[in-house]
Amino acid sequence: MRQFPEVEKHIGLYHKAWREYRRTEELGDKILYDLCTKEFPGHLDKRQVYTKVWFIGYTYSAGLSRQIGKNVNSAVVSALVIAEKTDQGISNIIDTVAEIAEPLSQDKLALIVESHEKLLQIIEERVGVRLVSFTSKYLHFHHPYPSPVPLYDRVSQMTLRWLYGLAEYNYRRFVDRFWQLYEYLLNRGVDATVKGVDRFLLRLSVQSDFKKWLTSLGKRNKG
Repeated sequence: MRQFPEVEKHIGLYHKAWREYRRTEELGDKILYDLCTKEFPGHLDKRQVYTKVWFIGYTYSAGLSRQIGKNVNSAVVSALVIAEKTDQGISNIIDTVAEIAEPLSQDKLALIVESHEKLLQIIEERVGVRLVSFTSKYLHFHHPYPSPVPLYDRVSQMTLRWLYGLAEYNYRRFVDRFWQLYEYLLNRGVDATVKGVDRFLLRLSVQSDFKKWLTSLGKRNKG
């Protein structure tokens, strides 16, 4: 079993991060899950899709406005609605993931990555930008709580780079490393979940060891 010195050093933070999440953010997340899976599960009504895109994009800082301008919500909404009317079907992609439940396995994650790539391509074809982070979050919240879809964002992937020392990740590589950390924690007796690992990565990102590594990485890149 591969060793993770930094994880071993900070493993107690997993439980602390999870307690903080349960105390502060879990209820808000459940509202967002219900919005996407119960209140507005479809992808044809532009008002409903816009509401979901807006909440996901701003609640989870998906960076849409920074990437393609202030009209991003409308552009992504149009892409999703148009695709739902075709054979591609957003619902078909999401339904592929709907029955997946934890604990994760490599087969389950392969389906998640495949669904993410299909949705990513649909949006990119119509918007012109690969919205990897937003796509992972849109797919994540269209699964009933707790969702098995790993959330990709800049902080999480940089934290995994710190642990693994590898180049920048696409979603497939990110999920592969996420899975290895998830499995490692389970083998260490931690009751790991996708949401728990997500919060753990964010918690690790505020540790002084990570910040020192990030600073040194920035200096190397400038050099």
